[in-house]
Amino acid sequence: KEGVDGDFSDQARVDIDAAIGNHAGSGVRLVSTDCRTTLCRIEVWSTDIEAMGEFLDGFTGALGWSTDMRIDTQESAGGGVVTTLFITGNGVAMPTLAAEQR
Repeated sequence: KEGVDGDFSDQARVDIDAAIGNHAGSGVRLVSTDCRTTLCRIEVWSTDIEAMGEFLDGFTGALGWSTDMRIDTQESAGGGVVTTLFITGNGVAMPTLAAEQR
């Protein structure tokens, strides 16, 4: 588990909140954000897959970072969909798992 860089974590949360705020009223809401040193884990809920797709299409542009991202979307038990995003800090490459290096 990556340690926490308070400066990065605090600024990343501000940037992420602002980027998601640009989609207010679009059926998308932030569930949680956990930012560490170079990587953030973000959970976003949406009314349906179409609304989530629209959000994802505009999110990185609204965020304004040069970033790598991994995404997993699942149906929510209470309805809608929950997407988990793993997103690197601005200008940081996604870490590679040892198994991917073979």
